[in-house]
Amino acid sequence: MTFCKTKNKLQAVFIFAIFCNVFILSGCGGNREEIADKEDINMNTDESVINDIIEIESCEEIFRDNVLDIDIIEDVTINGVKQWIYIRSENKDNPVLLFLHGGPGFPGIAVAHAYQAELEKNFTVVQWDQRGAGKSYCLSIPVESMNIDQFISDLYEVVKYLKSTLDYSKIYLAGHSWGALLGMLTIDQYPELFDCFISIGQFVNARLNYESCLPFLLDEANKRGDNEAVRRINLFQGNAWNEEYDYVVKYGGAWAWKSNLSQLMEIMSSSSLYDENEKRSIPMGMDFSCRLLYNVMASTNLFDEVKSIDIPVLFIVGKHDKLTSTDVVTKYYEELIAPQKRIVYFSNSAHFPFLEETDYFCEVINNIDLLLGEEIPNDGF
Repeated sequence: MTFCKTKNKLQAVFIFAIFCNVFILSGCGGNREEIADKEDINMNTDESVINDIIEIESCEEIFRDNVLDIDIIEDVTINGVKQWIYIRSENKDNPVLLFLHGGPGFPGIAVAHAYQAELEKNFTVVQWDQRGAGKSYCLSIPVESMNIDQFISDLYEVVKYLKSTLDYSKIYLAGHSWGALLGMLTIDQYPELFDCFISIGQFVNARLNYESCLPFLLDEANKRGDNEAVRRINLFQGNAWNEEYDYVVKYGGAWAWKSNLSQLMEIMSSSSLYDENEKRSIPMGMDFSCRLLYNVMASTNLFDEVKSIDIPVLFIVGKHDKLTSTDVVTKYYEELIAPQKRIVYFSNSAHFPFLEETDYFCEVINNIDLLLGEEIPNDGF
């Protein structure tokens, strides 16, 4: 049995996970060129699917051919649970860039090949499959350990491990969705651990996301003349999260101008770092993590819980993101107190700017110190 045969199950679980805000760092071939209005796009053409596959294969080739100073993948026991960490860099003396994947439960190592090659020139890039996710999923993980305090403690221990393994002068923390939430809550407790935070698709508050998303869904359903969708959306009343986010994906609020997330499945299926058993376990880890951490996502409100942080922060926001609402993230950015802060909008992206505009994403990260030090237009350098 190959991973491709698990895609339908994985995509079904992914739609649930997307409510909890998936962390995927990936994609290749992103660019800054303007694209046509979405009304003029055929979102499911065979040509677009073929182009996506070509881009993935091209990016994996660049990743594979990089000449590296450090290339380590190993399991480390973190607070009693075996968890996998992947470290790559062209120069081991580079500052560390530690990514927190989202989901919860959507593994970062599985997609590392699809985006990070350009970052390895300037950073020692670290991917960590959190407890219950990807290579770190196993049936023996205690259910009671799947709570936010445990994940904060795990992150603390990961940083201790990196300090004992790498000789670095600075460490940047990057998180997407669930990972951005975990990052904010950890920095609130342990600001001394990190030099800077990169927030990508920041999860702020589930209720506000929901309220911000409904007008978009109704507008898109009305544009399509889909009266049944209008009827169902009007019945949500906050009680149909899974179905609501099905519509978000369908209407391009997860990936701009695309009505599905097939490229994410292709990215994971092409990873050489997972054996077939590990690939088949990805949806189980997603389901396990999302079920047990759902209440954390549903009850969190960063407006109340993290009003200030003590380190510089860069927000990366897709202008078309309806999973972690662009409007909600912008308001949170405006209210957050930080020594330096900056927000960069990705005009052609929704929830996955690293996938949708990969070149620009890498350009922004590679110039983060400049961005936080000078006034630069949000849409370019």
